[in-house]
Amino acid sequence: MGTPDFALPSLKALIQARHNMICVVTQPDRPKGRGKGVIAPPVKLFAQKHNIKILQPETITDVLVKNIQALSPDLIVVVAYGKILPKQILDIPRLGCINAHASLLPKYRGAAPIQRALLNNEKQTGVTIMFMNEGMDTGDILLQEKITISPSDNMETLHNRLSKLSAKLLVEAIAQIEQETCSGISQNHAEATYAPMLKKSDGLIDWIRSAEEINNMTRAMNPWPGSYTFLNISGKKRMLKILKTEIFDESACSKEKTGVLLDILKNKGGLVGTGKGQLLIMDVQLDGSRKLSFEEFIRGHSVKKGFCFVR
Repeated sequence: MGTPDFALPSLKALIQARHNMICVVTQPDRPKGRGKGVIAPPVKLFAQKHNIKILQPETITDVLVKNIQALSPDLIVVVAYGKILPKQILDIPRLGCINAHASLLPKYRGAAPIQRALLNNEKQTGVTIMFMNEGMDTGDILLQEKITISPSDNMETLHNRLSKLSAKLLVEAIAQIEQETCSGISQNHAEATYAPMLKKSDGLIDWIRSAEEINNMTRAMNPWPGSYTFLNISGKKRMLKILKTEIFDESACSKEKTGVLLDILKNKGGLVGTGKGQLLIMDVQLDGSRKLSFEEFIRGHSVKKGFCFVR
């Protein structure tokens, strides 16, 4: 059971390990993009290529429960499916249900563990394979592996590394289940933290925040919801996505210069003042336009030193 790109390496690994994949359950096709064309989930497209039975329920109903019961699976593997499974489904497979979660549980339970780890400037994260229960990421831990988060990591790079690690650990966990050598370890619920889903409004930059915090936003929120600010061009307020940044000076602090373009550094980008420190803006995208370097952007618009970004 899985839906987005994150789940693909796991599905591929299970097939390559010659497990008998009797069904894939994924979310329904959804409208996407500017044209709102209906797009199938990545997991569905991959399953179709391998002639695997596909179920796409809009909601989890008795019909889905009966369909899964009829399949009589030994094990259900869940990777970024996007829905909470009820007890009726958890109780179906004789070996239980396992889940790959992109955090070091009990830290960052919930829908957005990768983004929240980057937002909080964590130095390490990882993947946890756990037996599922009725709680949200509260089951016993089978396997867990850590990775280091580098300063250059963003949502895309960290997502890709963790999706590959999930696939590797799932294959190892299933081998232990088959050999009856696994024993789940209870989580310390007192140490639990949460990673709620991000909203579009979470990406709005408040320039009174520090350069480090805004840089972490940029790393965590690209491609969605995206960190963004606004600017007035020819009397019109327009949204500007900030795609890539770098901390230039962590200590420089000038409250009256927050959100102000302090300088334009050749072949680097635009230097902007924050509540604490200076931030180098390197890549941007104006609403309705393509991605540009900051220097390309200012050449096409009346943005000069002293320009002020607004909320």
